[in-house]
Amino acid sequence: MSRRLSLLLVALLAAAAPFRAAAEDLPVPDAAQEQQVRGYLAGLRSKDANVVHMAKRLLGRVDNVHRVVPWCEVLRGAREVAWRTRAAAELASFGDVRARDPLVAAATADRSADVRVAARVSLQSLRAPGTTQALARQLTNASTDVRVHAIEALAEQDDPLAAGLVVMRWHATSGDFPRVNFTTLRQTSYIQDFDVEVAATSFIADPVIGVLQDGECLDVKVLGAEHGFTTRERVAARAFLAKVAGRDLGSKSAAWLRWWRNLAVPELRRKRAASEGSEGS
Repeated sequence: MSRRLSLLLVALLAAAAPFRAAAEDLPVPDAAQEQQVRGYLAGLRSKDANVVHMAKRLLGRVDNVHRVVPWCEVLRGAREVAWRTRAAAELASFGDVRARDPLVAAATADRSADVRVAARVSLQSLRAPGTTQALARQLTNASTDVRVHAIEALAEQDDPLAAGLVVMRWHATSGDFPRVNFTTLRQTSYIQDFDVEVAATSFIADPVIGVLQDGECLDVKVLGAEHGFTTRERVAARAFLAKVAGRDLGSKSAAWLRWWRNLAVPELRRKRAASEGSEGS
């Protein structure tokens, strides 16, 4: 990655965050009330309609700040898909940045497509700072499924940095590498002749070594760092970038890299101008 492109990524990173949460603004939950919420959530699972109704009423009286952690636990640990899906939707309504990481995990690693979709929608609605970066870290996950789901989640984030991160990941592990020669040889050495020198009454014979080489030279090109990216990841990345660009530039990451460079510069300038204008007013 060039220095200019690295600086551009850093600048976009700073400009694209929708808001900043100061440390003093973070909520202070109460452990006792969180434990009560866990009890209310257990009541919602009851088969008794009266118990469910009472649990809903009591849960509605609890401030959102105390409901975040219990719902995050449901999202991570509930066996039922319906409950994990509901938890993802509930977390978006609280507007609490603590829900970001559990939602990122659900959007990229949950085994249910319904839960992943709900988590992606909630992330877009929550707009917590660092969401794009948290999803981008999953682009290097050991699991191909997680990487593909991370691209799908990035596609739904209204952040110009997301496209750049996907392009750079694609380009870094794609087949846009130079062609090289790969040579395999079998070499045989033998005494071809003797170089005889006469010195006084002595004869000095130096052997002349001959070399035979047999093999092949192949013109090769690395297609990808791993098989997963050359198939599913490339399809997901290409679909996402084509949606952002409004056109399909093909399967070569170099073309997408050129497109993003041309897109990022004016986008960055526009954001800077808007930021300076708001500060001036």
